[in-house]
Amino acid sequence: AGDRLFVLHASAANTAEVELARRAMQKTQDPEIQRLSQMIIDDHQRANERLATVAQEVNIQPITQVPEQKRQVQEILLA
Repeated sequence: AGDRLFVLHASAANTAEVELARRAMQKTQDPEIQRLSQMIIDDHQRANERLATVAQEVNIQPITQVPEQKRQVQEILLA
């Protein structure tokens, strides 16, 4: 159960952070924030690829959509 919970929590967090970084890139003109956002996107997408392998091994689907609670937090942060 621990591996399955890890996949769910990690994939939800990674997906939310990728989306937040994408949205931050769209809102800023600051090249440093854009660079950091791209680094976050790249790192978290690689992590999600590795998680997909673990998910297959433990027979569970990783989360690929930002959960509503995390989406609400994003809206507040980006307002």
